[in-house]
Amino acid sequence: MKKGIEPLCSLHCGSVMTPVEIALAMPGEGTGAIMAFVCGEPTCNRFYNIIHGYFEIIAGSISPSPATDRRSCADDGLPMYLAHHGADGVNTYRCSQYDCDGSKMVQV
Repeated sequence: MKKGIEPLCSLHCGSVMTPVEIALAMPGEGTGAIMAFVCGEPTCNRFYNIIHGYFEIIAGSISPSPATDRRSCADDGLPMYLAHHGADGVNTYRCSQYDCDGSKMVQV
């Protein structure tokens, strides 16, 4: 994943997400950790990373966000992050993969 990205929460569009390490139980492997971004809103459990896109953790397992939050990069197929929430109703999503400049503008 690129360094220096600042995903916005797909639920709280003005909230910049911050990087965290999440400890999870990995089936058949014990525990492990993944890197992700978490929403800064106190009651929000929304995360983002390059593999899962936007997701929540429910009962210790990753639960993908609804399909309406998913935007895939046309260049590499990876989940994009919300980079800009436009007051005009147009959101900009960007790819977080190294060496990819993929972006998509979506009317909401």
